[in-house]
Formats: sequence, C-alpha cells, structure tokens
Amino acid sequence: MTKEQESISRKNWKIARLHFGLKGYKYVLHHKNPDWKENDVERYIQWNFDDLEVLTRAEHIKRHPETYNKSVESRKGKHLTEEHKAKIVRYGSENGNSKKVKCLETGQIFDSAVEASKWFGAKTNCVAHAIMRGYKSHGYTFIHLEEK
Repeated sequence: MTKEQESISRKNWKIARLHFGLKGYKYVLHHKNPDWKENDVERYIQWNFDDLEVLTRAEHIKRHPETYNKSVESRKGKHLTEEHKAKIVRYGSENGNSKKVKCLETGQIFDSAVEASKWFGAKTNCVAHAIMRGYKSHGYTFIHLEEK
C-alpha cells in the first residue's frame, strides 16, 4: 500500500471502531475477506461495514497464527548490542532523572528512590510510590531532596 492508501485505511478503521462501539483493545475489526489486502487494495481500503466482523484478540490470533507466531519468533534469541544496552535507562543513581531521597526517621540520604527501596529489601518502586502518594513505606517516611 502507498502512504496515501495507508492513511485512508487508518481513518476508515477509526470510523469503523466508532460504528461498532469498540473501545480499548479487547476486540479487533477483521476483514471477512483478507485476500483483498494482497489482490484488491482499493477494495480493502474502501470497504463497507458488512465486509467487517468484530473478533476478540484470541479469536483473531486463531485465524492468523502464522502472523502472530512470526512476530514472536522474530524476537526470540535477539541479543542486544553494547550500544543498545547503553541507551537503556538504568535504575537508581545511574538514571540521569533520579532524585536524591531522604528517610525522615533515620536521616539517611540515598541517591535515588530505588536505592532506598533496596536498602530495606523491598520492591524497587515502593519508595517512589510512597513519596508520590504521601504515605510510609515499610514504616519509613521518605521525601525527595530538592537539588539547587
């Protein structure tokens, strides 16, 4: 498909989702005749509502196992390059967006909320959630220190 045809197709799918009352991603729209995509692109793009059916994602996967299996297989066993690994955001003080955190009970200062969580053996996000919501985490109160 050309870029113009893809644009028309996306707009039409949005209209169809509204027509069928589909919200979220539990259901998908499925062409009753998927061969049109290869053999008659214009018919595939300019469809009628009668050309479509609503399926759950599981039903859609059952009808097109080769498509879904291919995408899963293509990601198996992929190894990241060192350059790619360097671009991935790191936890704790290695993350450039991390803020220093202080425990009010002990007065101890941590480089990040993740390091504070690790200090008492909790999940890495529990201190950050406690700070955002204003409650204690494992009996301790934490605050972000403002950097000036």
